[in-house]
Amino acid sequence: MINKFLVIFLTTPIWAYTQEQDTFIVKQIDSLIKVSRGFTGKGDFDNAWSVHQQADSLAHNFLGEHSAGYAASCFNKGRILDFMGKFIEAEEWYLRSKTIREKVLGKEHPDYAWSLNNLAAIYKEMGRYREAEKLHLEAKTIRENYFGKEHPDYASTLNNMAALYFSMGHLEKAQILYQESKSIWVKLFGTNHPYYASCINNLAVLHKHLGNYEEAEKLYREAIQIREQVFGKQHLEYAQSLNNLAILYEAMANFVNAESLYQESGQIRLQVFGKEHPEYVQSLHNMALLYSHTGQLEKAESLLEEVTTLFKKALGLIIRIMRQALIIWL
Repeated sequence: MINKFLVIFLTTPIWAYTQEQDTFIVKQIDSLIKVSRGFTGKGDFDNAWSVHQQADSLAHNFLGEHSAGYAASCFNKGRILDFMGKFIEAEEWYLRSKTIREKVLGKEHPDYAWSLNNLAAIYKEMGRYREAEKLHLEAKTIRENYFGKEHPDYASTLNNMAALYFSMGHLEKAQILYQESKSIWVKLFGTNHPYYASCINNLAVLHKHLGNYEEAEKLYREAIQIREQVFGKQHLEYAQSLNNLAILYEAMANFVNAESLYQESGQIRLQVFGKEHPEYVQSLHNMALLYSHTGQLEKAESLLEEVTTLFKKALGLIIRIMRQALIIWL
């Protein structure tokens, strides 16, 4: 038996064995990165780092620093730092990933476009709008050429460009891109899908900014309904929709409804995430501002003291919460 298996092994080409090994390693890296991304999205950065390091070790030791697998690891490291609000450090790893992907995959590859997309997102947060716009436009061209105009990656590019133009004050451009992105989501997934809900949420933010309160309310309510059906009432995005509508009602001086929605959103966040999560801190802060606007100063002061204490513990995640409302991550 020993000799038989020895002969089979030796007659198998070494290059085939190497290819199988590399394929196995690549799959392992991809799986680990997906797990790491899941932890990052939840704000669990300790576990995200732990899993990432396993992926990085495999990529570095088995594939080398000039491989697509290592580029994916660099990109994931940048993404973790990005979500932590460490934009300078994130930029370094996104750029490294971009350089490797350009050499290994070429500038027409969708993974290269992802490097451009995420670089653009952090440049937006850093106020480097022109650089962000240039990268978004390049990513848009790559995705249009590679996928066509009816693909989730292309729609997300339009959405993220719209978010950039909104920050730049180019509201007409932003509205056009949000509408185009919305049309694509409807064609691809219908109107009962989380990406569609995110898109109309972003349109609602835009209409609120323009003072179109009735249209904003209509869109927020539609987003709430979709997220309730898709996720249920104990989910981050449902709570975020309630919070957004509460902000609108406060702007409309509808303080009773605003208070009710702030309280409901806050209770969901408390039950799901606990007191030290930035989502809950945000709810307390919004309630405090509402009480201040309505002259309930003792309530406002009490909440702001609690917010100050909790904010120090939740600081590492605040940036992610601020960004999440407008950016679509695939």
